[in-house]
Amino acid sequence: MKNFIKTAVYLLITAAIFIAHYSLLNIFFFTSAEYHLILSAIVLTTAFIRKDVLLWLIIPLAFFMETFSSAPFGFICLALLLSTATIHWLLNIIFTNRSIPIIALTTAAGICIYRICFDFLIFANWFLRDQSSVFSFGTAFFDMGMELLITVFFTVVFYVIISMITRILFPRKALIFEAQSNSYGQKKYF
Repeated sequence: MKNFIKTAVYLLITAAIFIAHYSLLNIFFFTSAEYHLILSAIVLTTAFIRKDVLLWLIIPLAFFMETFSSAPFGFICLALLLSTATIHWLLNIIFTNRSIPIIALTTAAGICIYRICFDFLIFANWFLRDQSSVFSFGTAFFDMGMELLITVFFTVVFYVIISMITRILFPRKALIFEAQSNSYGQKKYF
């Protein structure tokens, strides 16, 4: 029963993130279309919850994204799974410190992996099958840059807000604003 409740809560959260992401795409125009809410949620979840099971829980979200996408089936899922694995690897193995620059760097790496993988698959599909449409590398790089800037900015803002809230609710867990000493005795604030 306990696992059933966890699964139901996860599916509700996944559906809420998916609906919020596509609502941003359809209701608002230019800037919201460049904000990748799903990758931002993945980075924030991985930053606060250090469990390997999060990699498996992304599969229903990727399937929801594939269902309502105009891209060929599997492209978004593959790009999202590779970027999620990269985010998880960076936050849990390479950069274990949860500071603002690390969150920004991890978000940027996740967006770059997602966009490079997705654009490569779209280009390969265009090159091998459908050359009637126009594929522009300039537009792809501009879109990646805008998505990178907007997503990194909002992820860092949400990270600071969530960190402040958890610091107030759980004062024993010092997150980003407490000075931490490293092995040399220096104080680190970021």
